[in-house]
Amino acid sequence: KHAAFNYLRKEVYHNSESINRIASQEDYSIEDEMMAKSLLEYIRKAINSMPDQRKNVFLLSRIEGLSNEEIANKLHISKRTV
Repeated sequence: KHAAFNYLRKEVYHNSESINRIASQEDYSIEDEMMAKSLLEYIRKAINSMPDQRKNVFLLSRIEGLSNEEIANKLHISKRTV
């Protein structure tokens, strides 16, 4: 279970880096755009497959940029659980 989530975490990070690289290019092809859309869909599916609590922690951390302490306070869980 943990190995699967670690894999997904790495894939999400890797794929979001690819999307950022493509988005920062001034000239990109239709293939690049299709790849970016595909990667975004893959990321959405990976995030949506997470249990609710893990998804909330991930979104608060990666999307909203909150620290572990802020997430723990917001979700009323321990910092270690985050």
